[in-house]
Amino acid sequence: MPGVAGVPNAFDQSQIVGGSSSGSASAVRAYLVPASIATDTGGSVRQSSALNGCVGFRPTVGRYSQAGITPYLPHATPPAP
Repeated sequence: MPGVAGVPNAFDQSQIVGGSSSGSASAVRAYLVPASIATDTGGSVRQSSALNGCVGFRPTVGRYSQAGITPYLPHATPPAP
């Protein structure tokens, strides 16, 4: 679509589906699946879900192992004064 940079949203072709977890959110919004699982290291599940008009959850930090997941935005230590 002209003017749309990204994969078009299933229900509003003038909008995009979102970031790295957008396939999961788009599949839920298009009623292809009732629910989907994706990693949310930088908010990609919640942001993509919001753009697609559905809900995305991120478990409490530490609830599940992060082994094997590379953080998109690692928790940075504030610079020393």
